[in-house]
Amino acid sequence: MALRVAVLASKRGCLKAILDHLELGILRDVKVPIIVCDNSELVKGLEKYGVHSALIGGGIPRAERDAKLVDLLDGYDVDLVVLAGYKYILGREFVERYRWRSVNVHPSLLPIAGGEGMYGMRVHMMVYSSGAKISGPTVHFLDFGVDEGPIIEQWPVYIGDIYGYDLPFEEKVALISNRVSIFEQRLIPKVVQLFADGRVRVVEDEISIPRVVKDGDRIKLYEERACRRYAIVDYDERWLAEWNERQRAYLKLQEEEWDRAGLPLKEVLGPCYPDGYMPNTTGPRFGLWR
Repeated sequence: MALRVAVLASKRGCLKAILDHLELGILRDVKVPIIVCDNSELVKGLEKYGVHSALIGGGIPRAERDAKLVDLLDGYDVDLVVLAGYKYILGREFVERYRWRSVNVHPSLLPIAGGEGMYGMRVHMMVYSSGAKISGPTVHFLDFGVDEGPIIEQWPVYIGDIYGYDLPFEEKVALISNRVSIFEQRLIPKVVQLFADGRVRVVEDEISIPRVVKDGDRIKLYEERACRRYAIVDYDERWLAEWNERQRAYLKLQEEEWDRAGLPLKEVLGPCYPDGYMPNTTGPRFGLWR
């Protein structure tokens, strides 16, 4: 049976990427019976895909909004909830109702630049301020803490060249945002397909966490025992090769759309991505990374 996916979105990027992957036949054994948006303009833009949509915006208490969402999603018999650029924090009741059946996409390599208040351009500003040479999107399970659920997949994106560009700070941060968005829109459909193929599971592990405590001028080191949950993705080279081959149709569409928007893909990605696409079978290849 097809995986029934509900998408919650406040903007077009990742939502459109999922729908385009469906329309192009890249996503298999997947259906999107309902999309929940928080603005009417976004709902209007979805008409061509022939998917049912609902408008549930802000201006109401979180508990009331969550209750409306649960009633709606239960009515569509949803298997997986995807937060694709959804700007609202969901409450404990919602997380418990869709435990290990809800995922979120975040535009940084968590745990870097995650947590409350870290959304939109603020994420990329924080990454830039750190001097990190690698950023990229993360898809993780929804959990009680903001951006704290087990990480399912990440896609490292090289941004080290951007620091040296003769551009204002705001333009460099915008370039990081655009570069990460390109791979964000390629990653989230892949994770949906992994769920459809039954290749994602959660395990528990008892671990030791290093701790440092200052006691006056002295530093005390100790280890704290804890139980942590991890997302395990089970796929082999054959699965990944088949996915990459199918996804090429979307890469072509993505390149055409960025060109029409006046932002040629190769210019956004820079010289480290000479062909506009780095196969993710063994991770990105950074052409100019030394």
